[in-house]
Amino acid sequence: AEILNAFKTVDRTLLTANATIDEKNKAIFKSFDEKLKDPETAERAAKWKPKADSAKMFADQMYAYIEQLKAEIKTSAGGTNGQDFKEDDLEAATRVLIEPGKKGEEFKNRLQQFKDQLFSIDPEIKTQFQNTLPIDLNPMKSNNEMSEKNWAYGYFHMTPAIASITILSKFENDVKNSEAMVVDFCHRKVGEVIVVYDAFQAFAGTNSQYLMPGQELTITAGIGAFNSAAKPTVTIDGANVPLTDSGVAVYKTAVSGSGSKMVH
Repeated sequence: AEILNAFKTVDRTLLTANATIDEKNKAIFKSFDEKLKDPETAERAAKWKPKADSAKMFADQMYAYIEQLKAEIKTSAGGTNGQDFKEDDLEAATRVLIEPGKKGEEFKNRLQQFKDQLFSIDPEIKTQFQNTLPIDLNPMKSNNEMSEKNWAYGYFHMTPAIASITILSKFENDVKNSEAMVVDFCHRKVGEVIVVYDAFQAFAGTNSQYLMPGQELTITAGIGAFNSAAKPTVTIDGANVPLTDSGVAVYKTAVSGSGSKMVH
């Protein structure tokens, strides 16, 4: 019972992770919509958003297929409408996925097809992810000869129903992560999220409040919000001071005489 409960806990965690990935992808697609409206990014967005849409479509199809396998295992384990199935049934997944003519090999082929579909979207996507997509189609390492030869056998032969469901949720998570990787790649081809600053605060600082004649005064000045595409002009003592890479102006001068001095 403790082992079965552990599988249920892992399954819930995977489903929560899938929902989180969905929310992230929704935010990216919303950003795509904004970039389509922006004249500066519209052309690139028009090229790459359809590719991201294709990745989502392929992932949705694969996800729906795995959900159907889950339903069939639950039914085979005595469930009704996906509920009240016998969680410790050791034969349900074998009946659905392993027995001759069943869907284990088809499942593996569908996963391979999904990977191929993602790679077919664009050559750059294949180059970027052909070795990193989180879908492993290698046989499980095992002392069992059948597990070495038969991919599905290693995962699902005589596996409790709830464990099989959890394994399928793991593959759903792989599909979601693959989708997210490709969608994010397409989005980065258009450009990073643009942050617009609409409030600014000037700042200025000196290396010291008190200096002796001949000592060097250093003034650091800039604005509290900075955009590298719209660098501010900083003038100190009537001279334009160039900005550093971090967006601040550094002014140096030697002081002279005594008493209070002001630099504008």
